[in-house]
Amino acid sequence: MKNFFSKKLYSSILEGDINISIEKLVEVLDQIREDGFNVFYTYEMWEECIDGHQFAEWLYDYNTDPQLSDLKKELSIKLNRAQEDEESYGVYLEKLSTQAKKDFSDQFSFIEKEKDNNPYLIYSLRKYMDLRRLYLRTVTNNKDFLSAIDSIYPNIYFHPDLKNKLNTLNSSFSDLLPEIVEHLSALDSYSQNLQSSVEYRISNKEQCKDFSGKYNIACSPESNRDKAKKLTYKDGSISVNCECHTKFEKRGKNRDKQDRIYFNFGISDYKEGKLIVYSIGDHV
Repeated sequence: MKNFFSKKLYSSILEGDINISIEKLVEVLDQIREDGFNVFYTYEMWEECIDGHQFAEWLYDYNTDPQLSDLKKELSIKLNRAQEDEESYGVYLEKLSTQAKKDFSDQFSFIEKEKDNNPYLIYSLRKYMDLRRLYLRTVTNNKDFLSAIDSIYPNIYFHPDLKNKLNTLNSSFSDLLPEIVEHLSALDSYSQNLQSSVEYRISNKEQCKDFSGKYNIACSPESNRDKAKKLTYKDGSISVNCECHTKFEKRGKNRDKQDRIYFNFGISDYKEGKLIVYSIGDHV
C-alpha cells in the first residue's frame, strides 16, 4: 500500500487535542511501518501555514509548548523516514478525488483527519485497518488473500493448513470473499476484547451466543460430537478443538450445506491467547 501524508497534515494534527492527535498519528505510522509499507510526501506538506507559522517551523519549535517537545521529536523521526514523491502524489490525489474503484494490486491511502466518510483518508489505527479490509474484498486469488490476513487480522492465529481448507469451498472464493472478510473482521474484534474479558472461560455454546448477539452473525458449536472430534488438532501437548463455526448465509450456491469458518475462541497459553481459525471451507 502506498501511503501519502496529506498537504493538510498540519491542520489534522492541530484539530482537537494535540497530544492525542500526535499519539494517534504515531500509532498508525508505526503500524504502517510494521506492515512493510512506505509513506510518501510532497514538499508542500512542510509549507502549510496556520496562524503565521509553517508546519516545519511549528514541529521543530520545542520552546513555545515544551510539554509537546517529546511528542514532536518522536513525530519528526517518523516524518523524516518518509520519501518525497511529487509525481505519484498527484496521480493518487486524482484517484482520491474521484474515489477510484478499490484495487488490491494498487492500494493507497492519504494520512489526514477523516471526513465525509472517505475510506481513503486515515488518521487512526481503526481507519487504517478498515481500509485494508476493504481492499482485501478485492483480492483475486487465494495466495494474495493468505499472504495478507496475518497483518490485517492481528488478533487471529490462522492454522497453516488454511490454504488446503479454502480449496474445499462449495461456492467460489470470489463470491464468498465479502462475507469471509466480514466474518473475520468480527472475529478479530471479538478476539481483541475477549483476551482480557472475564467471559473468557464460558462454554462454547454461551460464547457463540454472545458473539452472535454482538455481530449478528450465525455462530454455534458442532452438534455432532463425532464431527467435533474431527475438528480437533494437536500441537505438541496441546489439543485444540475448533468446532465453533460461523456460516456464510448471504451468498453461496448450497443453502442446505453452507460453507463456514471453523475456529476456537482462544487458549490462554497458546498462540498468545488469540482466536484460532482452523478452516474456511466446506461443512465437515
